[in-house]
Amino acid sequence: MKRILLIVIMLTLFVAGLNAQSSNATNSVAPFSTNIVAATADVTKFDITLGGGGLIVPKTGAAEESFSFSLTANPFTSCRPLWIGVAQGVAWTPIAAGSTDFDADWNWTVTDKFCVLNGWSAGAVYSNEGSPSFRTGPEVLTQYYISDTAFIYAQGNYDLQSRGNCGLRWSIGIGIEF
Repeated sequence: MKRILLIVIMLTLFVAGLNAQSSNATNSVAPFSTNIVAATADVTKFDITLGGGGLIVPKTGAAEESFSFSLTANPFTSCRPLWIGVAQGVAWTPIAAGSTDFDADWNWTVTDKFCVLNGWSAGAVYSNEGSPSFRTGPEVLTQYYISDTAFIYAQGNYDLQSRGNCGLRWSIGIGIEF
């Protein structure tokens, strides 16, 4: 767990350093841009995230660590606050496993630098120790923009499992919008 947090902190500082170097050159008069699409902008945007997290099973107290990355987009011109995406995860405790999840989230603006997305995810968890387990459930994601295109995120999911116990999944990391 300490390694995941160290990697996330190092990546966050790296992205923040890139932003500081580019923003010191000139002052931009353009308004702050977030993934909340302005009424005049009708362009599909993409987010790529990289993070670490884990899963906690409240019923048993079991826990695991994981690493994840995702790609999301808002491809529907008539409904820009709707973001859809795919996430890939890799877990290594207590056994090596992977996961693939698809999600749909609605984006809510809180401030010009902070937004909350809530929605639903569905996917599968797989390992070499048996058949895949399918999961689905609600999720909430917060994003805090440290520049026009870079953000720090925190996410939580409640997973309803096809096999085994339901669990609370969480992750933190960094993301870039393009």
